[in-house]
Amino acid sequence: MKMPWAKPPLEPEPELPWYAAPTAIAELSTGEATVLVLMMVVILYVRKVGRHTARKALEGTGARALNIGALTTAASFKDVFMAYLNAAILEPILSIAGDDDYTSKKLMVDLLQLFGLIFWTFILTDAFDTADVAASFVFRFKIAKDEEASKLKFLKLQKQRLAAERSGLAGSLSRDSALWFNLLGVGLAFAGVVTHRDVIHSWAILILWTIMHHLAVKSTNWGAGYIATLLMPSAALLPLEWCLPLMGDLDVVADSESLQEWHAFVAEQTGITLRLEI
Repeated sequence: MKMPWAKPPLEPEPELPWYAAPTAIAELSTGEATVLVLMMVVILYVRKVGRHTARKALEGTGARALNIGALTTAASFKDVFMAYLNAAILEPILSIAGDDDYTSKKLMVDLLQLFGLIFWTFILTDAFDTADVAASFVFRFKIAKDEEASKLKFLKLQKQRLAAERSGLAGSLSRDSALWFNLLGVGLAFAGVVTHRDVIHSWAILILWTIMHHLAVKSTNWGAGYIATLLMPSAALLPLEWCLPLMGDLDVVADSESLQEWHAFVAEQTGITLRLEI
């Protein structure tokens, strides 16, 4: 006998596999979160190995070649890189603020790209700004060695250890993270968490960085090799600020005497002996 008012029993919902189970972040499954964590672990491991290799390379003896022509080309391409960063940095912010149908995945990708753009602007500005190095040359190397400098009570020079300077040249965590944000975004696209269109800025920056890295290493390479410096932007870019005053467009190096002083200054501060190729 049929009873039309009776409802059929509810069927139990099928149990999801572990990788499809939801996480605390909406729309992010356990499998996708696992992929993200694994990518972060791989990046940290690669940095550890690369930093160790770069330290060993900096401790090696022998002069490091500096090609002034290649350095000029790298400085020119930096303007192209910076122009893209300046043009792209507003898009993630506008996307976060203006999209009504916003998802947690899209927010995560926009934040990765925004942080990447910010940190790339920071590292490029720092690497191609020689003001701090020039000031150190004037006060630490020239004025500090003057006998009259000891009488200047208002001049307080902080001690700067060679090991601390080399530590930064072997890899800087805050600067290298610029590349890691882009790698995480592209990795999420390959894992299917988001589309490659969602991480278009990460792709564009990776292409620009590949070109910038080649020009920087062609100018001078103080690190452990091409692959290590490719994965650690600071190891490729930070040496440039010690070389840019030799391009001739600054007043720091104006004659043969000041050139010799700058050469000795770089060796004293970084332990690196430069060999100029013009």
